[in-house]
Amino acid sequence: MTIKKSYKGIRFLGLNDDECPCKKGLKKSFLKNNIILLGPPGSGKGTQANIFLNEEYKIISTGDILREKVKSGSKLGLTIKKVMSDGKLVSDNLIMELIKEKLNKFNNLNGIVFDGFPRTLHQAKQLDKLIKIDLVVELDITDKDAIERLKNRYICANCGASYNIKKGLCNICGKNKFEKRDDDNIKIIKKRIKEYKKESKSLINYYKDKGLYFKINSSNKYTINKEINSKLQLI
Repeated sequence: MTIKKSYKGIRFLGLNDDECPCKKGLKKSFLKNNIILLGPPGSGKGTQANIFLNEEYKIISTGDILREKVKSGSKLGLTIKKVMSDGKLVSDNLIMELIKEKLNKFNNLNGIVFDGFPRTLHQAKQLDKLIKIDLVVELDITDKDAIERLKNRYICANCGASYNIKKGLCNICGKNKFEKRDDDNIKIIKKRIKEYKKESKSLINYYKDKGLYFKINSSNKYTINKEINSKLQLI
């Protein structure tokens, strides 16, 4: 006898578990989106990335990747250190190779937050060939506020988490050693902000055309994540 598949309240008779639309809905709701965090230095991208990390997202920060290469003391690391210390941007080709290397380490390509990447239109187009992006958030901040944040910033020497004091324990890894970044001086900060504004115009227009972009005022860091999550609910 053939069982007719029919809907009865919350169950479909004759369907296996994987076919059940209620379970499909549950599975979909737990699929995490791929998000890009844009914004000038000091806008709070790293802080928001750490919040997503606590929500079991995977984080790709080009800044962290580059600093790891610098710490390695390799020839490539020394070259990158010189570029970063001068407040310049590392070449697109090198950045894309590092991003591909990082993506290849993941079991799946869902639930990834890109912290400060892509920085150029070329990088954005190359990234689209590798992964589907669901949301692009730009954290907006005045130059004055960004400079004030960065000149008082310290990072955990172990994991790179940012703080405005250099005492106590890191909330991320529990270590107690903090240090200043080489590029956190006013001259370099201003240069990095200028570079961001120059490079981001075409990038932002690109994501606007795709309907993925929205901007948040990051002066109140305590409401940013709530606004981002509200936007994610609409996807």
